[in-house]
Amino acid sequence: MRRNSIFVFIFYIASLCIPQFLAAQTSAPAGEVWRDEGVASWYGPEFDGRPTASGEIFNSTLFTAAHPSLPFGTFLKVTNKQNNRWVTVKVNDRGPFVASRIIDVSQAAAEHLDMMSAGTVPVIIETLPGSYALPPQAQAVAPDPVIPPPAISQAPAAAPPPAYAPPPPPAYAPPPPPPEPIAPPEYNYIPYAPMVYSPFYIQPPQPIQSPYPAVPAFPPPPPPPPPVFESAPPQQIAPLSESLPQRQQPSLDAAPPSGSGIKFIPAINPMPDKKYRLQVGSFKVPRNAVEVFGKLKESGLNPAYEQNGEFYRVVLTGVRGTEVQLVAGKLERAGIREVIIREEN
Repeated sequence: MRRNSIFVFIFYIASLCIPQFLAAQTSAPAGEVWRDEGVASWYGPEFDGRPTASGEIFNSTLFTAAHPSLPFGTFLKVTNKQNNRWVTVKVNDRGPFVASRIIDVSQAAAEHLDMMSAGTVPVIIETLPGSYALPPQAQAVAPDPVIPPPAISQAPAAAPPPAYAPPPPPAYAPPPPPPEPIAPPEYNYIPYAPMVYSPFYIQPPQPIQSPYPAVPAFPPPPPPPPPVFESAPPQQIAPLSESLPQRQQPSLDAAPPSGSGIKFIPAINPMPDKKYRLQVGSFKVPRNAVEVFGKLKESGLNPAYEQNGEFYRVVLTGVRGTEVQLVAGKLERAGIREVIIREEN
């Protein structure tokens, strides 16, 4: 009986996946365009360096995409229906695995489509003609075209250069007349008069009659007075049990302590016999909700998703009133500062 159940389950899965795969393989023969419309999302640097489903290493700066069934190496034209911006990507991965989405593009393609802030946008995807070509090692290489040699035309032979003929000698010319002699320059002589130096008197150094007394620049400060010690009266030491403050027992009806850093909206006192629902955050970009979900999992909590229109909520359900303070401490360690609390029926 168990073997028959496994066979029926495998047959059911194959009946769902094989028609979609065959439709993707045969829907766009050579020369034709395959077209689809739906919602697109994107994934970025957190997957850099990881191998994709095709074996290539993911790089968020390249124009690539993940499609559920199109062959690897298919080139797609992705058009944003909101602003008519489009980009060409290559399929090298599988995804997305959400029923309402048809393609998951890289961060570089998402920036070109202007969908970074929205996260998801409606798109039109179309295959490019000839994108189903064989790999480079399997393609036939066309031979280079044979270019016929140019026709050779016989040009007339060039005439030989003329024989060398020396230039005729120049006609005789009489030598130029010698230049006229230049008269020597005339100098004016000034009689030399020696300079006469007048003697000057140098006064010899005079001996010091009386030396100046050595006076300090600043007088030394007076010595400080000796300290006076007074005996203090003995103090009465209170018993240890009276000096220590009495520790109060926590009340189950009290709200989480204000020093925990968690703000509850509204500020209520959880009842021990009630169960509560804590909404940690509401996000428009699904990846932000996934990040908060992972932090709560690492803190030892059991969160869940709730979708409200285009927003994704991360909530904690079934929290007893006696466990609210413990959950608040774990949320604070996860970096959460504000929580919406509601009583469950």
